[in-house]
Amino acid sequence: MKVLLTRPKGSNELMLRALNDKSIEAIETPLMEIKPALPCQSVVLQLPQADKIIFISQHAVHQFRSLFKVLPDRCQIFAVGQRTRQALQKMDIRSVSVATQRQDSEGLLMLEQLKSVEGEAIIIVRGQGGREKLASALTERGADVHYCEVYQRVLPKLHQSDISKYWQQQGVDTILITSGEMLLNLLKLVESKQQAWIKRCNILVPSDRVLKIALNEGFTRVFNAEGASQSAMLSTIDKIIDTLKE
Repeated sequence: MKVLLTRPKGSNELMLRALNDKSIEAIETPLMEIKPALPCQSVVLQLPQADKIIFISQHAVHQFRSLFKVLPDRCQIFAVGQRTRQALQKMDIRSVSVATQRQDSEGLLMLEQLKSVEGEAIIIVRGQGGREKLASALTERGADVHYCEVYQRVLPKLHQSDISKYWQQQGVDTILITSGEMLLNLLKLVESKQQAWIKRCNILVPSDRVLKIALNEGFTRVFNAEGASQSAMLSTIDKIIDTLKE
């Protein structure tokens, strides 16, 4: 097995180390680049009055911290997953509610603290664009929801023919994907000559939603890790290895 790691630069080191500990070869090609973005000024003015602030990713935490040094004392803080929670803890924010059953919008919506939110002001800190599921559901529950978009996601500058040929030459057979956007970026970088090869690779995805995208795009070996965390991805890799032994 040879694994391709695709998270943004600086986010793959722990997984590389964990795979090395298992004697699994891996290479890194970030399929997404994170760049700062200035949030809407009207939302910035609303931050001190927020009842709840939800951070969608560790990148949201890092970019938010570069713009705002402190959070309102009175508000409740939420994180979509453990990596986001850990990033908040590095800001000395210890009281963070996190999705446990699922590390995504659906998981957050299961939390008791987000079920009765009528009349509350909620700020979602995220990148530009993305899913509307969380905001729509909270709005239906009666909350006043606004986005604080602190970063943008762009496709890194990679030469299409060179990079896809390099992956194949390196013997990549397993690819870790943590978002639908990242999966689509992967396809943009694969030349027609490598399409048949890439779609035979093991594709690890974090959710049913991304699983459906992968299947619709013609991938034949798609595995739902049911989370984007390192532990979820590693567990799924172990299961793939077990099936190869059978």
